[in-house]
Amino acid sequence: DGRPVAKIANTMAVTMEPAKDAGPMGMQASMTQGKGTGFNYGDTGRGQLHRGTATMTMPMTLQMTGPDGNQMKIEQNITTTMLIERVEPKPAAKPDAKPADGDKK
Repeated sequence: DGRPVAKIANTMAVTMEPAKDAGPMGMQASMTQGKGTGFNYGDTGRGQLHRGTATMTMPMTLQMTGPDGNQMKIEQNITTTMLIERVEPKPAAKPDAKPADGDKK
């Protein structure tokens, strides 16, 4: 819309410490370092975030002992894509004007 914007690059890192105790199903979850990148676009005139995008990948492992005593291991690679956009509120609707005396509707 012609307003000046600033493009800001960002990087993300996330880690998860494994729980000390297994969950109710005896499952342990662990995650190696997740990484991500993205951009934020700011409206410099208003001092507001206008739009942001990011993609993050998080490798995760789930381990548990099945009911039969066998070990199970699930390895997954979770990729998340995020979009943030500023939504301008719509102007409030104006109530219908009352007809002037003598006007018919």
